[in-house]
Amino acid sequence: MAKTLSITLTSKGADAGPFDIIAYNGNTVLSTVVSNATLVVNTPVQYTNVPEAATSVRLLSKGLCTNFIDLTIQ
Repeated sequence: MAKTLSITLTSKGADAGPFDIIAYNGNTVLSTVVSNATLVVNTPVQYTNVPEAATSVRLLSKGLCTNFIDLTIQ
């Protein structure tokens, strides 16, 4: 059974994005090339196809900025 996950950014750099969003412990790509307009600071984005085994999710910036953040799924 899949989990539902809500992601809310608290900040992001001007050069961040677009993003790939990847669930780990299953290595499932939830979404690719998610635009800055979609991941707006303080506006939640929901994913309903998160594998039950997933313990974390990675937000990977694919533009000028190539940083990432790993978030633990509670």
